[in-house]
Amino acid sequence: ALRVATWNIAGGHCSAQAPEKFNALDLRAAVTGEILRWCRVFGCDVIALQECESERAYDELLGGHDLVATREAVANRGYVHVYVRRGMLVERVELDETCPGVAVRVAFDGEGESAKSVCVVAVHLPTGDSQGKRQRILEQVCDKCASCKDKILVVGDMNVKNDTEVKDLCKQLDLQ
Repeated sequence: ALRVATWNIAGGHCSAQAPEKFNALDLRAAVTGEILRWCRVFGCDVIALQECESERAYDELLGGHDLVATREAVANRGYVHVYVRRGMLVERVELDETCPGVAVRVAFDGEGESAKSVCVVAVHLPTGDSQGKRQRILEQVCDKCASCKDKILVVGDMNVKNDTEVKDLCKQLDLQ
């Protein structure tokens, strides 16, 4: 099985509920510590993060994973990062430059021609009353990734307003 983890980390922005002396460095240490715990416990192959402070990789995650794709989420805040476990076969899939996300084709469960692969798409979609825009972005992503002839796994911060929007998107785009 391919194990994928995703998290909107709100990089650099501390919660109003955080202790007064809790700063951005404390937040980064807490976030990366939790992600590393996931990697130890669950054996994460792919890590997708939203709202990273910059394109720069989190050094703490580079012990077992490589940063293979980043993209700024202009309509929101920060960058989307995708890390893949070192040693896995991975290929970046180029999306439209306006897409607030990245896609990578990851081979797993076998070697060479017998390996299975999946196109993992990590997004940070626009917020608010942007259902049509979110749908158009996902349509473009699905069309682009369909050329890989792989299954597509969309992860990240979809910013959908309710379950009805999710159901509508899944129905219209033939997603599960």
